[in-house]
Amino acid sequence: PPYLPEDKRIPDDYISKATTGGKHGWEVIGRFLDEAPQHLEKKGVILLLFSSTTKKEKVDELIKEKLFDFKEIKNKKIFFETLYVYKVMRSKLREELEGKGISYISKFASGNRGEVYRGRYKENEVAIKVQKGTGQHIKNEVKWLRKSNPLGVGPKYYFSGNNYFVMEFIEGKFIFEYLRDNSKTDIRKILKKLFEQCHKLDKLRVNKLEMHHPHKHIIITKDHAPYLVDFERCTKSSAPK
Repeated sequence: PPYLPEDKRIPDDYISKATTGGKHGWEVIGRFLDEAPQHLEKKGVILLLFSSTTKKEKVDELIKEKLFDFKEIKNKKIFFETLYVYKVMRSKLREELEGKGISYISKFASGNRGEVYRGRYKENEVAIKVQKGTGQHIKNEVKWLRKSNPLGVGPKYYFSGNNYFVMEFIEGKFIFEYLRDNSKTDIRKILKKLFEQCHKLDKLRVNKLEMHHPHKHIIITKDHAPYLVDFERCTKSSAPK
């Protein structure tokens, strides 16, 4: 693909369009990797050529963020740059997710205990939470999401695998941002709905420890619907609070 960084000294003609991969050189590669799985055979591979001027570390990061694996099969130094050829393949996790019907997978965020990817499932935007390292965080979050959903609490849970699960993607504002930008009337309604959800969790006999830091764990949608997110630190309690 075009992979050179933008150079404003070069005329904007067909040659620059064929060689310039964006402001930093890797933008076209990123867009290509977003769409490639929709055209790639099940066991197909991608041979990707790019230059050291595009920043090898950034290309490595992009490939991993799209849930691909890669192997460097050739490099060659030419004058002031090094050319690399990568063999790029679907990772096992991407294969599994695509096999379950998820497409357009890309990295969304990174946390202490997991990575969050965004994708599309049956025309719905979904979040895929993947566990980092060892532990029971994913299993615990799945357990409490499945218990909370029938009460109308939390993002909709779809399915899970060995070290990941898939849920509804919630788009909106974090609670403090919402409080800053909206009227007192809207804020009262939101807080009432939030306390109702907290009361339901109390009746479920669960402590959601993420509520110690509510600014990170409450999202309000554009339709003024509040969602509690992140259930990985939920614990059963005889005295829920």
